Amino acid sequence: VLEDPEPLTGEATVTAFEKTADGYRMTVSGKPDKTDTVFRFRRTGEAKKPGYEWINNTDKRMCWSGTWRSNSDMIYDKRTAAGCYEREVHCATAQGSSLYVAYEGSVLELYGVLDDGYGAADVYIDGIYCATVDEQSAERKAHALLYRSLDLYGGQHAFQLYTKDGRFFTVDAVKIVK
Repeated sequence: VLEDPEPLTGEATVTAFEKTADGYRMTVSGKPDKTDTVFRFRRTGEAKKPGYEWINNTDKRMCWSGTWRSNSDMIYDKRTAAGCYEREVHCATAQGSSLYVAYEGSVLELYGVLDDGYGAADVYIDGIYCATVDEQSAERKAHALLYRSLDLYGGQHAFQLYTKDGRFFTVDAVKIVK
């Protein structure tokens, strides 16, 4: 809870300050500083610690479609999963392979493997295109953060990923920030 806003710059005063359903509302009067006016707030109560949850690529909440292989299928390439979350990874080998994950939280982070010759995928959240992630890299890096969503302010959401080409594309895990 925030209380007692105090202007630190400018000649402004706070005439009203209230908590609303979607945040705080502050009314200011007087003369603001030429560039900006800074306010200090006193925080009361204990700060809420952000929680998070890892969803590994073998979790049943990950719904795979198309041509995906798990590391247990990839005996020939033992290094693919080395360094990954729980030493497991899924790899797409065909264009149009997809992943769907329903989740509840504010932020989603996607982790995979960066390496030479790896491919790209489009990311959607709640049916809206967000980004194209590319795993192509001259240097190999396992458990690499590929994508981080904007803050969606909690609630139920749907994450979807569609591979763009037939090159190797990996999914290690997703991290959900509550």
